Amino acid sequence: MRNLFRWGFDRIKGDFWIGDVGQENFEEFNYRPMHTVAGANFGWRCYEGKNVFNASVGCGGGLPAFVFPVSPYMTQNPAASAVGGVVYRGYTYEAMKGYYIGADYYSGIFYKIKYDSLAMVWTTAQQTLSPTAIADFGENEAGELFAVALNAGTLYRVTAAGQVNTTYVFTGNGAWSLATNWAGGVVPPATVSGSAYVVVKPRKGGICNLDVMQTILLDSYFVVEPGAQFNINSNLNLIK
Repeated sequence: MRNLFRWGFDRIKGDFWIGDVGQENFEEFNYRPMHTVAGANFGWRCYEGKNVFNASVGCGGGLPAFVFPVSPYMTQNPAASAVGGVVYRGYTYEAMKGYYIGADYYSGIFYKIKYDSLAMVWTTAQQTLSPTAIADFGENEAGELFAVALNAGTLYRVTAAGQVNTTYVFTGNGAWSLATNWAGGVVPPATVSGSAYVVVKPRKGGICNLDVMQTILLDSYFVVEPGAQFNINSNLNLIK
């Protein structure tokens, strides 16, 4: 790699994502599935993006196969520095679910990247009217996405147009009925309806104990995230 700037793992799948700052003509976002990260060669200095940069530096001769970026873009004034981001695994903004969100530090362009399994290609959309000097991304306990900017020391929440879901996310440890165990202190009503999400993702080492009667109707969703511990000590009614 040339200049890795922010890297991380998809918290559901464990896949690896990187923003890599280019030398002259291309910036790039790179991806590796969880079990294929070890030994990956991302091509620098033989390649910048998917284009040859310097073919005289030993680009063959037994090196492992190069891993090309899933979303390179041209370095154009002022776009000049890729900033790696996060795969959105929150439940509030339907239009971002499962997408990787990165940005360019200078241009303020945000990049929304996802694999299209039907067409078998990576797709990238751009949001152009965004703040500049974005330097990092992060998630809160509920999986919602945030970005920080250096020029004004600003923290932004990243949102999306379109469908906005009502969400109840258990992020604590212990009783379902305690407001302090839920993101924002909001416990789900006894009957959940209307395209809402009830999500169980206790903090590390935590357990969610259902200690009340809970009904979730067919137009809503109940999610127990991978690895979460969930005990039913009362009645859970999933109406389908």
